[in-house]
Amino acid sequence: MELAGVEREEIEITLHDNTLTISGERKSDLDEEVTFYVQERFYGAFRRSMTLPAGIDEDRIDAYSDNGLLEITVEGGAIVESHRIRIGDKPA
Repeated sequence: MELAGVEREEIEITLHDNTLTISGERKSDLDEEVTFYVQERFYGAFRRSMTLPAGIDEDRIDAYSDNGLLEITVEGGAIVESHRIRIGDKPA
């Protein structure tokens, strides 16, 4: 996840009911009296959640922040095989 301008201490990562949530706030250090017509970086609070497979152990999640990039590695969890479902004709 790209988090340029966000300090490590401002990022919160939580795991609850197999949902991993990353949240924080990118604070603006720009002069508020200046008007910008275009800004390429968004400021303010952010939150991203993703559902992980069942059986994830919080102790097997690692997070690293380096030069504005947040990397999260999740190990383990149940691997469920998918099954193809045949599509048939609608009954008359």
